[in-house]
Amino acid sequence: MTPDPSAGAFLGAGRRTAGVALAIGLAVSALLSIGMFLRERSLARTRFEQRAADVVLRVEQSVNTPLEHLHATASLMRAQPNLDLEVFRRFARPLLARHKSLAALEWAEVVLRPERGAFEQRLSSQRGHRVEVREPASDGSMVRAPDRDVHVVITAMEPWLPELEGFDVRFEPVRQKSVDAALAADGVRATAKFTLVEDPPGVYSVAVYEPIVDETDPARRLKGTGIALYRVDPLVRAALPPGEEGAPDLALIDDDPSLSADDRLLFASRPGSHVPGSGSFAHSQRIDFAGRSWTVVVSEPARIDTGTVWAVGLGSLALGVLVALYLGNTVATRALRERVAALASLGEYTLGRELGAGGMGTVFEATHRALRRRAAIKLIHADKVSPEMTERFAREAKTTSELTHPNTVTLFDYGRTQDGRFYLVMEYVEGLTFEALVKRFGPQREARVRHALVQVCHALTEAHERSVIHRDIKPANLMLCVYGGVHDFVKVLDFGLAKDEKRHDAAISAANLVVGTTAYIAPEVLVDPTRAGVASDLYAVGCVAYYMLTGKEVFGQPTEIAAIAAHLTLPPPPMPSASEGFERIVQKCLSKKPEDRFASARQLARALSALDLPPWSEVEASDWWAENHIEPAPPSITVRRRVRPIG
Repeated sequence: MTPDPSAGAFLGAGRRTAGVALAIGLAVSALLSIGMFLRERSLARTRFEQRAADVVLRVEQSVNTPLEHLHATASLMRAQPNLDLEVFRRFARPLLARHKSLAALEWAEVVLRPERGAFEQRLSSQRGHRVEVREPASDGSMVRAPDRDVHVVITAMEPWLPELEGFDVRFEPVRQKSVDAALAADGVRATAKFTLVEDPPGVYSVAVYEPIVDETDPARRLKGTGIALYRVDPLVRAALPPGEEGAPDLALIDDDPSLSADDRLLFASRPGSHVPGSGSFAHSQRIDFAGRSWTVVVSEPARIDTGTVWAVGLGSLALGVLVALYLGNTVATRALRERVAALASLGEYTLGRELGAGGMGTVFEATHRALRRRAAIKLIHADKVSPEMTERFAREAKTTSELTHPNTVTLFDYGRTQDGRFYLVMEYVEGLTFEALVKRFGPQREARVRHALVQVCHALTEAHERSVIHRDIKPANLMLCVYGGVHDFVKVLDFGLAKDEKRHDAAISAANLVVGTTAYIAPEVLVDPTRAGVASDLYAVGCVAYYMLTGKEVFGQPTEIAAIAAHLTLPPPPMPSASEGFERIVQKCLSKKPEDRFASARQLARALSALDLPPWSEVEASDWWAENHIEPAPPSITVRRRVRPIG
């Protein structure tokens, strides 16, 4: 049979076409490979820059955050320059515990040559033993320092090292220069690196000084300086991702040109990491720290997945993306359906909309299927299920169920879900929290404030007489509502932090935690959490009264540490808009000593009721709700704070 020429032509054309297609495919494959290589390198560089910027941010936060403790220490010494050593140590101890990079907090007095004798005599009399201005000798022992024009002498420190009592931090020329520069600065000032007297060679620290001047002296002479000692290694390592494989190299360099190269290198995660290799990605960024400029150098070898470049083509990449999207959508949809099914019902209740969420759990609106009664269900978060939280949640249910006063939110039921989470079924209250009231409408009339606080006192009277201390009285936990047709009826919410004085709270005592909200915690509880009692609840009521009358918190400080220091040391600011009688009651509630406050909530209610004020009538209350078109909101759950006590 004669072969068909057209068939051979078609076969040849097919081969040629296949060859051309193969050539084009190879070219396209090469171009795609090169393009993917460049893309992967660009992506790797972008990912590195993002990681490096995050590391720099963490370093900056790590070095600057503890400065807040130095500011708090300096503020304490400014307010109480003759503070007892043990009080200073109790104040500094929890601050050091929060930041392991802080080696010590110290207070050093500035002593001029003519004042040295009187200074040593005064300090010796206070301490009950001979105290001299000292410095280390060549053999490391502490000896009496020679007279200088100026001494900067440590008189208080934590941790306490007896051998450093009376230590003159200006004892040698290099430190004199560094200390003098810090004292002459306007504000806080860090030194170059050095080795602490008690540390071995190779362990470096920096000191940060916050000088304090005598405001009563026309010449504004320096009284002394707060000192924070940082060990550089843990300070910087705290910013590195914990246990992360392939973590980048990190170096920290002092930008001071007057220092030698060795003295400028503050930290290196490995030898040579401050000089990245040619095959590495590198990122350098300056940060400011206490008047000094430091450079953070982050580097790592360029990591590019070449296997992906050669193995993955455009089609497989598209298919992978589609599969990933499909699987992701399937898994997400399944998880969502399971969650909806799990939350659709709880016991005899059908769950509705979410009302609020916080640190412990989420609150949902619910309806009893048989009675059609509305309720609020508080469901603890799954990640909070622990022996301590389980005990606390069960205690909240038992504590709240024992309280029957109308001004206390009513508990209907409690139990556990199939996956072991606790839930509370509570009275559904629609209203306006004291916090929302003041934020929306500003300070309130004295008559209305009295009307509300007397109801709070009535609820606390029952709780206190049953040995139950609330421990978290604050505007967000107090609600105005229309209850049974009565306007401005008060409900006291959230006994989740309540303390039953008949049952010891072992979990809190063991952790040495202060529970509550810092702006409303009494001074004695900040020092010792076990002193929470009737007086501390009444202190919080005083804080709430101040907030409602002025629109401001008693000690509206920018940081938690500053607020704690204010509660401990500062008198409450005056209340110009309040009457003399009302202000006197609030000031009594805010007394630093518990015994100077009212003896009971009942006594406080009587004092409020005796004020010469017009009554806040039901007519006025109902008119106010109607005129302001208030849409009552259900209660929300708020985040509880726990802080370490300062004592």
